[in-house]
Amino acid sequence: MITYELLILLRVVPKPELKTILKRTADAIFDKGVSLKNRKFRHEGHALQNNYFLYKFNVPPSTVDNLLDEYRET
Repeated sequence: MITYELLILLRVVPKPELKTILKRTADAIFDKGVSLKNRKFRHEGHALQNNYFLYKFNVPPSTVDNLLDEYRET
């Protein structure tokens, strides 16, 4: 299996909404039978504040195609 990384860039949102977004994303990955390693980091620029999340997971390429199809719709 190949190790993939999914980088999620989110605008600053209230913490409950942030949790909901990340849980929905992780659940979509878990539903495909994938275990993931989650690493969060935050970057603040001069005028921009964003939340960056990096999910790492090992899956066959066919599973990634399914995930891409799902996330293109959101």
